[in-house]
Amino acid sequence: MDGARAAAVLVVRVAKQILSTHATLAVLVGSNDPDDEDARMVVARSLAKIASTVACGGSHCLFAGGWCLDVRRAEGCSDSFGLVEYLQYLVVCSSFPVPSVVEPTLEFWYAVLDMHRRWKDAVDASDWDAFVTSALPTIQQVVGLLLQRCQFPVHFIELNQIQSDHPDVDDVRDLRRDIADALLSLFSNWPSSSTHHHPSQQGSFVCLTHVVQMLQAATATHELDALLFVLDYMVELFDLDDLDPADPMYSAVLQVWQTAVHEFGRFPDHALLMHGTAR
Repeated sequence: MDGARAAAVLVVRVAKQILSTHATLAVLVGSNDPDDEDARMVVARSLAKIASTVACGGSHCLFAGGWCLDVRRAEGCSDSFGLVEYLQYLVVCSSFPVPSVVEPTLEFWYAVLDMHRRWKDAVDASDWDAFVTSALPTIQQVVGLLLQRCQFPVHFIELNQIQSDHPDVDDVRDLRRDIADALLSLFSNWPSSSTHHHPSQQGSFVCLTHVVQMLQAATATHELDALLFVLDYMVELFDLDDLDPADPMYSAVLQVWQTAVHEFGRFPDHALLMHGTAR
């Protein structure tokens, strides 16, 4: 345990140094100076990468209770240090308007609901459950943010084309593949109701239903295209070939997908949406 505590102390001290750059990061996010764009991007990407790497490698040190909380308190951290301050720092990184800054944070969001395997030898199972309960509102915020980051820029939407050689479009195209992978991992590990006996209480099913409801509510082409792109990945959440037709989950999943397909008829006549529905 002494070795684990020493490692945790190091992680917490590095994390404190990262959080000390929060004001700098906020300035970088809010700056619109084109003359400073390259330098701003390099600094922001470096901060995002370091913050994500520390969170992935030492997540229990930052977020768990028990002896990990004792270490954080001994290092002068408030009880909100990990679950509020550090998670929000990562949210700010994911909010950065440049895709190359967002990309490093996706490693953490990809793994955040699947880190219990890393925790099991270090902390109690109850610490993991408490973390998920406390972190879920922030993770829900991130899901909405990442869905927005899947949207193509307006200038591309107005062309009514599928392909573009504009670098902004290529950047979004590359980023949203990584985002869709991260979202699929989040949705696959989304917590279910503790007493779930019905498909509507199963975590992955709740996520699928929510995204389809967003599709029903969306009207703008850039929103519809982004949701169709993510839904294409979400097909992997439930393989109907592996479900018994007598299983309530089979009919529930089938009904949700039928609801999504029913929306296709109202979509605007746009090349991206035709491509998305065909996928």
